[in-house]
Amino acid sequence: MVRADGTGAYQVDQRQVWGDMDNAAWSPISDVIAYSAGTGNPAHPAGDLKIARVQDGRAQISTLLPENSNAFDFVWAPDGQSLTVSFPRLYNAPYSPLHVDRLTLEGKRARLFSVGEAGWQEFYLYQWSANGLKISPDGRYLAYHLNSNAVSMSADSEKLQVTDLQQPGHAIDLGRGLSNPDWFAWSPDSSQLAFILGEGRWPSTNKKLQVLSVDDGKITDYSQQGEVDTYPLWTSHPPYRLIFCRGPENPQWGSTYSLPVPGQRIWMQSGSQAVPLTAGQANTEDEIIGVSPDGKDLVYLRLTDLDNGSLYLKPLDGGREIELLRLSMPGGIQLFPAWAGPE
Repeated sequence: MVRADGTGAYQVDQRQVWGDMDNAAWSPISDVIAYSAGTGNPAHPAGDLKIARVQDGRAQISTLLPENSNAFDFVWAPDGQSLTVSFPRLYNAPYSPLHVDRLTLEGKRARLFSVGEAGWQEFYLYQWSANGLKISPDGRYLAYHLNSNAVSMSADSEKLQVTDLQQPGHAIDLGRGLSNPDWFAWSPDSSQLAFILGEGRWPSTNKKLQVLSVDDGKITDYSQQGEVDTYPLWTSHPPYRLIFCRGPENPQWGSTYSLPVPGQRIWMQSGSQAVPLTAGQANTEDEIIGVSPDGKDLVYLRLTDLDNGSLYLKPLDGGREIELLRLSMPGGIQLFPAWAGPE
């Protein structure tokens, strides 16, 4: 943990965190993080779950789930009073099906729903775990990917579902896409889920923007022929607007160290029409970083190649883009910035 001004840094836990899941997350209402760490095999972490409260400039840690609890992924409830936690199917004792529980900060646990069976069946494909958990802002709906026990199949695509937590026996199948939690997003009023569908493990082909209306279950296809879409994101203030990345399909990517989608720009869906928010040279690629908490500014990364680019800020309603940082990082640029407060 560190203060927003860069002072007072300290380590919360000595153990290692692993994987692509968000293994540490701030409470939506208070200075508390939930996190998972362990000391075992990185491919099979210990599956504990702890919370760390910031008190007097230090972290006060308490355990919600001990090691070997098999917690796989988790997400805070919008009210900050509980966590939704997924657990994989276990084919050794104690046997259990893939399931999702609600866990309060006092350690009380309740089953929300389960998928499939427990135990082991040889030469059998099954849904192994739920990952990328995202709860709608009103706390009613849970979106997640179901990944199978076949690693290669999961790398090509996974089933995306939405469950109504008030009727947890009724899941909506949205189709198959890559298991990237940044590729589906709830609207702030919880009425819509934007998501990316398309099989194939490369982000440069067959990735299509869709939007689910939870009231009637209708799915609208906003994709365009010959284009690939990624990283949907809603603005935080009404009227809520959907922004996303779009560029020409690039079937050749993957054989060379090059940009996945040269010519990719950031777009905004306005009714039935999509309009570009950024413009650049055809050999560059724009990637969404985020929108300011007041909903006024878009922050994005413009790559000239995988190792070089610039961080830009631009008003969402038009205006000049401002270059904030110029970056050169051999091995590829990855940014995970955060806004320092609601202002």
